[in-house]
Amino acid sequence: MDEKIVWPLVGVALGWALSLFSTVLKDRAEQRQKIGALVSKLLHIHSQLLTLQQVTEFFKDNAENWEEYEPIRKRLTLRHFLEPESHVESLRNTIDEVSGLYPVEARSLHNLVDMLLKNKSTSLQAFSEGRDLYIRMLSVHEFTLYGAEKMLRESVRRYARRHGVFTYGAVLLELRRRKDATYKMNVEFAEQFLAEMLDAIRNPERAPSSAQPSPASEAP
Repeated sequence: MDEKIVWPLVGVALGWALSLFSTVLKDRAEQRQKIGALVSKLLHIHSQLLTLQQVTEFFKDNAENWEEYEPIRKRLTLRHFLEPESHVESLRNTIDEVSGLYPVEARSLHNLVDMLLKNKSTSLQAFSEGRDLYIRMLSVHEFTLYGAEKMLRESVRRYARRHGVFTYGAVLLELRRRKDATYKMNVEFAEQFLAEMLDAIRNPERAPSSAQPSPASEAP
């Protein structure tokens, strides 16, 4: 074959190959960026959930009765869990961005967010006057949150592994650090929230009615 024909064909083939390679690299970089954003946002929600679990345990151990504890638990959840709302909306958008890559897992993550929002809005005030019934209802509520925390932890690890080996290692270290530092971090948060609750009790006109505890004789 004439070289005048071969070399132009070779040039065209190389150009096509380089263009395809560049497109593949760009697509992978974009996918990696979306997965990285999802890992970051899942870590944020996981941190909030971990804090909620530990701080509510702190108040449960120090409340005089269930009727006093429930308004505190509810106020804490409403004001500090899955807040601000823009974070939840941003998380949903990021899940949608990776749904084309992992459609089934994305649907599971949306279901997990729905479950957390439902738990956030749950009030057990109507059951707090009956000790045994309230304990059963609270146990179901807490069991659901612990299940959600496990699902979040597994999702963070899964997507971090897909993002890259360095991200996966960093996430494992972060999860371990949180486990080791949780108590100190949450005691500080609990003290801050306790001061807020005391201010709400002393100044009821500035606090929602759900923040005002009711008298009771049963102790947790």
